[in-house]
Amino acid sequence: MTRSIIPESASVKIIFLLLFVFTAAGCQDHHWVDYDEMGPVAIQTKTEPSKQAEAIVSGKVELDPAEQVDDFKGFTLYVIVSSTGKNPILAAIKAVDVKFPYAFSITSKDVMLGALDPKAKFRVQARFDSDGNPDTKNKNDLSGAHNGALSLGAENASIVLARKKG
Repeated sequence: MTRSIIPESASVKIIFLLLFVFTAAGCQDHHWVDYDEMGPVAIQTKTEPSKQAEAIVSGKVELDPAEQVDDFKGFTLYVIVSSTGKNPILAAIKAVDVKFPYAFSITSKDVMLGALDPKAKFRVQARFDSDGNPDTKNKNDLSGAHNGALSLGAENASIVLARKKG
C-alpha cells in the first residue's frame, strides 16, 4: 500500500480543479470575440416598465435681456433641483444647443440619489456653463434660480439667467 502526501479528499478536488481549468480554457477559444469587434454592450438595469416617471418640477429658463446680445455657442445648460437644507443635489438635467426660452421638465428618472420626500421643499436653479464642465466656474457662465421654495410636482418654475456681477 502506497501512501500519498496529499489526503484523498484533497487529491479529488485538485483533479476536478485541473479538469475544470483545462476544459474551460479550451472551450473559450472558439467563443472569443475581439473587444474591437464586439460593439456596444448593453448595461441592464432593474426597472419597472409599468411605472411612469413622476414629475418633480417643470418650467422655463430665460435669458436676462442684457445677456441676449451674446453668442452662446458651445454652452451647456444644467437645471438642478436641490433641497432647501444642506444643499445636496437631488436631481438634474443637462441640455446642449439650447434655444431660449427653454422649457424643462425634471422627473423621477433624473433623481441622482434615492427617492424624494413628497413633503419636502426644494429649490431649482440653472447654470449656463461656457465650458460644459459643471465643476468649473467661469466669468462667462450665467446662473439663476427660481425665487422661493417649491413642492414636488410644481409647474411653471421660472428662472432668469444672468452673469454674476462683481
